[in-house]
Amino acid sequence: MKVESLYVLLYKWYMINFPLSFINNNEMGKIYIFVCLLFFLSCVGKKREIDTVRYVKHLFVDNFADSIFLSQVKNLQVYNGNLYFSDNYLSQIFEVDKKFNRYRIMGNHGEGPNDFVALRTLTVVDDSIYAFDAGRYSLFVYDLEGSNCRKYDFSKYSIYPAYRFVIDENHYQVQYRGKEGIFMDIDLNSKQTCIWGNLTHFGCEKQERIRNNRNVFKFENFYILISNNIPVVEFYDRNNKEIKKMIDYSDVGVIQNVLFENDNNLDVNSYHVVVQDTYIDGEKLYILMNGNNPNDGYNVNKILEISLSGNDEINQIIQLPGKLYESFCVDNDTIYAFNSQSSSIELLVRE
Repeated sequence: MKVESLYVLLYKWYMINFPLSFINNNEMGKIYIFVCLLFFLSCVGKKREIDTVRYVKHLFVDNFADSIFLSQVKNLQVYNGNLYFSDNYLSQIFEVDKKFNRYRIMGNHGEGPNDFVALRTLTVVDDSIYAFDAGRYSLFVYDLEGSNCRKYDFSKYSIYPAYRFVIDENHYQVQYRGKEGIFMDIDLNSKQTCIWGNLTHFGCEKQERIRNNRNVFKFENFYILISNNIPVVEFYDRNNKEIKKMIDYSDVGVIQNVLFENDNNLDVNSYHVVVQDTYIDGEKLYILMNGNNPNDGYNVNKILEISLSGNDEINQIIQLPGKLYESFCVDNDTIYAFNSQSSSIELLVRE
């Protein structure tokens, strides 16, 4: 089943025909209301039928050596048989084996020249760990032995490194804050930059500034962008940075209440998060969705699985055993997820 609906068609038409520089604020507001109305009408009473599989907790860890307690785990990732993540409260990087028996900590929270002030995001690629410290506005690079190899200062760059990022052939693809686009490509050698990615317009400048957030992943010849508040997956060509295709999942029932709340939000200073975290494993994209329903209220415990090969099909929804999760990663049929209620990382397997 090809995943392209009225929402994607409207989105494509909107981005092609109404770039930001072409529309004044009054026209923008009218167009935004029109698009939202069509989007809402297209979703009412229309929900995709998706199979659900359940996962159960097999193992968990909430501390190491009875003295280091997990608190704000982010950026979970599997690399070379180990689990990597940051604890943003502790401002430290963790390397843990898949059964939680062995661990190593990299970096320290402090004011020293090589300490983290406020660790935010990380990724592991090509046997190197790239970690962004929002306190210093610097990108730290470690080898897998934990040695701090180098540091890049980005204090003069208008970037917003709060989401998953990509290091691609020494180019740093990171969220950008500005009207020219949504990502900045930074050559870590020359420091040359370019801005890319199409802004989504929401009818007012404040909403455009706070809602144009994306996680980014490298997959084959694409950069895949996933918004935390728009139910669309965007595929950009890695070379020319032009958008090539999109996947729409606005008809997934789990998120429709949240989408309705965003469309009826009258506070320009806020919005409702649709996506908590995302991850790619092999040829599958996984999206941890925020939900809100009358039965169990607010929840973050369902993962949408989308195949990236062939026809970009939505495969299934994975139901996690807890209620609130913040970060996760996938390793074949195993899921590692941070349960924010118990402050523990859970190893989850299919029921």
